[in-house]
Order: sequence, then C-alpha cells, then structure tokens
Amino acid sequence: MSQRAGRYIKEVFGVQGDPDLWEDRRKRLALRKYGGLKSDIEAELNQDETDDCPSPSTKGFFAKTVWDQVKLGRITPFGSRTKDPSKAESSYDISHSINDSIDTGGNFNIQLHDINPLPIERHYQRTKFARVVSRTRRTIDETDDFRPYFTYWITATQFIIMVISICLYGIGNFDVTLYERVGLVLTESLTLDQVNVAEPGNIWFGPRPADLIHLGATFSPCMRVDESIMEEIAKDRKNEKANSGCCIRNDNSGCVQTTRDACSTLLSTFHSWTDGEGPEGRIYGPVCGQDPRFCVSPSSTAAHIWPDDISRWPICHKASRTDIGHPPHMTCELIGRPCCVGIHGKCEIRTEEYCRWVRGTFHLEANLCSQVSCLQDVCGMLPFIKSNKPDQIYRVMSSLFIHAGIIHFLITLCVHLYSMRDLEKMCGPTRMAVIYFGSGIVGNLASAMFVPFRAESGPSPSLFGLLACHIVEIMQAWSYLRRPGLALLKFSVITFLLIVIGFAPWIDNYGHIFGFISGFFLSLAFLPYTAFKLNLHRRVASVVSGVVVYILMLVVLLVVFYVIPFFDCELCRYLSCIPLTSDFCSVQNINLKKDKGIIL
Repeated sequence: MSQRAGRYIKEVFGVQGDPDLWEDRRKRLALRKYGGLKSDIEAELNQDETDDCPSPSTKGFFAKTVWDQVKLGRITPFGSRTKDPSKAESSYDISHSINDSIDTGGNFNIQLHDINPLPIERHYQRTKFARVVSRTRRTIDETDDFRPYFTYWITATQFIIMVISICLYGIGNFDVTLYERVGLVLTESLTLDQVNVAEPGNIWFGPRPADLIHLGATFSPCMRVDESIMEEIAKDRKNEKANSGCCIRNDNSGCVQTTRDACSTLLSTFHSWTDGEGPEGRIYGPVCGQDPRFCVSPSSTAAHIWPDDISRWPICHKASRTDIGHPPHMTCELIGRPCCVGIHGKCEIRTEEYCRWVRGTFHLEANLCSQVSCLQDVCGMLPFIKSNKPDQIYRVMSSLFIHAGIIHFLITLCVHLYSMRDLEKMCGPTRMAVIYFGSGIVGNLASAMFVPFRAESGPSPSLFGLLACHIVEIMQAWSYLRRPGLALLKFSVITFLLIVIGFAPWIDNYGHIFGFISGFFLSLAFLPYTAFKLNLHRRVASVVSGVVVYILMLVVLLVVFYVIPFFDCELCRYLSCIPLTSDFCSVQNINLKKDKGIIL
C-alpha cells in the first residue's frame, strides 16, 4: 500500500511516468490553444501518431472505423458517406486498390493515386476524406488524454448552487448605485413614520449582499474576530446596560426597552432602577417583559442567580403565568424586540413591521440586544463555536462555489470551457483540482485580509490560477510553438480583461493577484515537466520550490489575517473597486435614513 501511494505521489508531481506521453499531451494542448506547433514538430507528432495506428490485420480502431467503411462502400476514399454502396461503386472501382495497398505484413499502405475519382469531384472528395481521417485520428489522440471530469463537476456544482440561491433568495436590484425604498412603517412610537432604506444594487443580476454572505461568500467579520465591529457591539451593549430602561406608554398601549432620551416625557413614563432601587439592590434595569423574580426557566436561584448586569441575562424561556403582583414592566405589551440590521452585526430594538421592512432578522424570543448574536444571523452557515466569536475560515473554500449573479457565472463558464477543460485534458483531474482550489484559497484569504468589510464571491482567484498555468505551459513549450509570442499575448489580454472586471463590486483584484501567483507556483510543482527525463534533479527542485513557496504564502497570509491583522486600508480599496459613481463602491451595508437623511 505504501509503495502504491509513493508511486501515485511521484506520478502526481510528474517525477515518474512516461515522459514521451506527457510530451505528446503538451504538444496537443499547444495545437488546440497556443496557435499550433512548428512545422517540423507537428510533422514529427503526426508521424508518431501514424506509427501508433493499428493495421487492418489487427482489426484496430483506425482500420475498423475508416477502411472497413471504405470496403463496405459507406464512404469513398475521397468522397462522402453514402447509403447506397452501388452508387459509390458506379463511380469508383476501389476493391483492387485496397487489396493492393495491404502488403504481406498486413500493414495498410494505400496511396492517393491508386484511386481515380471523377475530375469534377476530386477536390471536394479529398477534403471530405481528409476530414474523416482527421476526426478518427483526433479520437485516437484523445484516448491518451485525460477526461475533464473535474471541469464538468465544478461547473455543474456551481450552476446548481446558483439556481438554488436564486430560487431561495431571489434577485436583488440590478443597479450600479444605491437603491432606495420609501414607505410608511409602524415604529416603536406606535406611529406610521416614513423610512427610507438604501442598499447597493447588484450589477451581476444576482442575490443581495446579505444573501451572498449567508450563502458563504468571503467576508472577514464572519471568519475572525474583527476588533472594530466588536468594539461597536461592546459599546452598544454597555449603553444598553447603563442607560436603558422600560418606557411604558401612559395609555397602556405598550412598552419598549430604550434610553431615557428616546422616551417621550409627555406620552410615556420611563422606569429605571438607580441607586439600588431594584430588587435585591439591583441598579441596572428593569427590562420590559423580563425579570429574574418571575422567570421559571431558567430560574434565578441558588448558584444560578442572575447577575445585576442585564447584558449577561439569559433568555427567559418560561415566565410565571399569573400577572397578580407583577410590576408594570412585566404586565405591559411589548412592542419592540431585538432586530439585526445590515451586515456588520448592528442590533436595534424595533417593531416587527419595521424589521421586516428593512429586511432584518427579528428575534421574537429575546428582550435585549445582548441576548442575540447578530453576526451569527448575518453569517449563517455553521454556528460559531463560541458565541460572538466568528470562526468560519472555511469561507475561503465555500465562496469558490458561489457567484454574485448570472452574468458572473457566465464569465466563469466561458473560462472553464475555453481554458480549463483543455488544460485538464493534459494534466488530469487530480492536478487540476489541486491548482484550482489551492489558488482559490490563497486568493480569497488575501481578499479577506486587504478588503475585510466587503463580501467577495466566485472562483475568480482560481481562474487566475488557471491563466498562470497556461502562461507556464507557454514558457515550457516555447521551443515547440509556431508563434509563442502571440500565444503569450492572447492569454495576457485575457488576464488584463479579467483584472478590469475585478474593479467592479463583489469581485476583488487582490484575490486575482494572489490567485495568479499561487497558481504559478502550483503549476511549477504539479504540471509535468517535459524535460524531466533528461534532468530528474531539476524536476525535483522545481516541485520542492513550488510547494515551499505556496506553503509560505499560505502561512504568512494566515498569520497576518489572525495574529497581526490590519482592518482597514483606504488606498487598498481602489485596487478592489474604482468608484465610477458616488455610490458604485458604497459600503455593502444597509443604511437606514429617516426624514432628511438622518442615520438611525
């Protein structure tokens, strides 16, 4: 078993195997994608393929599919396919030519001059016959190439996920600027207020920003503890603990947890425990709809007494049923509960109607913002191991399967079918998967580090890794190619166009750059080198250097991302998105505006 594994690893890294077979695969890739081979190299390749064709005596594939068809009259040596053999024989007498063309050794040796087609049809028939031979030879060639299973699998998986995401979340606003919705919404003051909701559009014709994050897009606040966001959350909780109380309407129409400044002195009464006025000398509270004295589960008794700090109170799952003797903050109708809005973990006490209007997450089970984790609501996927401590590092992988929209997926599909499929035919699905995911992970990690507050989705870093592989292939096959400079220019133009696309929202050029670099070194390690049969030590050095550089890149990015992170770079934003309009690169958040642009 260990010997088999060792042979497999050596074959994957290209230090073991048939070098001539790899060289032929590389030449066929050059024929398909790099503008063809030099005339002498192409003639040598065609001669090798002709020598490999089986003779008619062996009933080989080539003889069976071409020359047996000729004998049956279904095709003519220079002509087209016909259903009536008699028609072909009326114009050609080919039986003696074929028999004379098979020597005593059983080898096929037909000559073009042995058969005399009609003069009028000669040019057309010769073209048709050459096409049959070329198609048959290409079929034989492909038996030596790998099947592009990984290309088809990853493309089909991405398509299915895109369809499911659109069915579940729908399509957001197709716009290059902020989209505003205006409506009258019932607020916690029990009045209908005009609320303007501004959120960025999606130029890729896909889901909204929050939905992409929920699906698994790369988003730094979901992958690590972001100090700036955590400071804001801690600040809000401290304010809720020190300054909030229960604001009860004088007409008994309802109550809401808020601060004294936000509670109307004319229409409501603000209840607050100060200077030890609360039960058991508590100074923080009260909380509308929740009191440790009237909660059955979990009860505040013995070793499980609820602390004075209301930000540490648990959610009361079951309260005492009777209202006799309960204080006003326990008998009033609660009209506001925690509502998570935006994508940065912001929590506000709002009505359910308001929360739905801004497309937030309404927590009917909670009474305080400190009892919910808005970041968990934003991120979705698997729950955090520790509450309010994001740890979804696997987003660097999951985002490779998610696209920002239909247009984004079509670009990926074109690159897969044009660039990735033929490359996989040469190197195989295992190597292709390693390069694809390896470059994608490094690119997404760099994107999360340099542009932490923007969600990025799609396999763009992996696509740049593929382009790097093609450039490495062109460099390695430079002496074979007919016009290597033109081939290099073609893929350089494709790379440039994709970088230009990276200046648009939802796609990041940092991921492109690091995906290209990592794909370059992975291709040096995993793409078989045609000259390793002449210099094995050089091939081993190439493998080791490529793997070591890739691992160093990954480790450095992880250390910077977690240990010594920097959270915001003003200049770094312009490499990720160029603000063509004032709102083109707006922060991917939901901004709530009321009256004359007041931010709530």
